[in-house]
Amino acid sequence: MIAGTAHPSARAATATVDHRFRAMGCDVRIAATSADRPQVELDDAARRAEQFVHAAAARLTRFDPASELRQLGARPHRTISVSPMLGHALHVALEAARASGGLLDPTLAAPLVSAGYADDWDHERRVDLSTLLALAPPRQPASPSPRAAWADVTVDRAAGTVERAAGLQLDLGATAKGLIADLALRMLGAVDTGFVDAGGDLAMATPGGQELHAADPFGRPDLTLRTTGPCGVATSSIAGRCWLGPAGPAHHLLDPSTGQPAFTGVVQATAAGPTTAEAERLAGQALLSGPEVGATLLTRFGGLLVLDDSTTIRLPGALLQ
Repeated sequence: MIAGTAHPSARAATATVDHRFRAMGCDVRIAATSADRPQVELDDAARRAEQFVHAAAARLTRFDPASELRQLGARPHRTISVSPMLGHALHVALEAARASGGLLDPTLAAPLVSAGYADDWDHERRVDLSTLLALAPPRQPASPSPRAAWADVTVDRAAGTVERAAGLQLDLGATAKGLIADLALRMLGAVDTGFVDAGGDLAMATPGGQELHAADPFGRPDLTLRTTGPCGVATSSIAGRCWLGPAGPAHHLLDPSTGQPAFTGVVQATAAGPTTAEAERLAGQALLSGPEVGATLLTRFGGLLVLDDSTTIRLPGALLQ
């Protein structure tokens, strides 16, 4: 996860906001500066962005039976009307599934529950990463599900409808969090510097490079990275949400071909992208693909891999050094 970011600089005449709150099971920070806008206007924009984060998270979570996402799975009809927010999030999740060749599969909600991830994350359940890896099966890259149920989900954003198998439960996972960060940043409007940090998913509007600190999964000093300009940065890791489940060592990133937690030789991947949702896709795909393919995926925009033997591989790219 990204553990920290540069603080927006401020002069006496510069409007500055720095909102911190809890949402989506993580700490969220919205910060911005503007020399051209009144303080009250920037404050209002940050408050609207915070309200948006809460509202979007409530719609898209799979942990609340009353959420729109869960209600979609409970409806018996094949074609269902959905809100613009859910339609947008489903579209992004399906695009990530296509771009990853089915590795980022949003139809794995039921296997996640079977693996022991039925409720929002409780940090008391976490087991030490070394324990998890010692009990893990032989490493191998994840593969797409031969069923590819996600390919039968169709979103018509113009009509505001989703077509899917009746009763299909969906999990939008990290792509939804990345999208929410992107949209919240957009709600700030024109700023000199700005970012939204949603538990390590960073949407950044900065004129130049920013230093970032990614937490090391093995507890060593933070990994320092630097962006080259506006971008999204995301980290996918098996180290934070891992537990001992009914079938043994488990975490929240599944191999679609088996429905079981994926142990690929990569424990953490950090990726940059033009948007945070795209960075989330690249980080998740890199982790599930294993070291060799994962490294290739991150070379365009930049990123970092941490392997389960604690090797760290830096991959400088166009957006992240």
